[in-house]
Amino acid sequence: DFETSFQIIRKAIENQAYEKRFPAIREARRLILEEYSTFPLLARLIPTLHQPSEKPPGTEVILSRHAWRKQHPLAAIADGIQRYLIRNRSRRASRKTFHSSPV
Repeated sequence: DFETSFQIIRKAIENQAYEKRFPAIREARRLILEEYSTFPLLARLIPTLHQPSEKPPGTEVILSRHAWRKQHPLAAIADGIQRYLIRNRSRRASRKTFHSSPV
């Protein structure tokens, strides 16, 4: 009902309901922004769940594909064989589907 809603809003404005509840509104806003939102929650959880590695930070090295193959020659050979098999398997599958259609 529009008229009833209008009267409720008018009474709230006349009685200064917003100003009376302003401290509670401010505290609720602070809780939402500083306690319950995603980033503050993560900022509290990450230090409790994070387990630092044995290496000091900054000592990890990310190698390029070429450097990794040079440092790990046997693994590089295995990787090459695996890539070859996968490539040929997909080529064979595409040939079978192409040639197997009836004429």
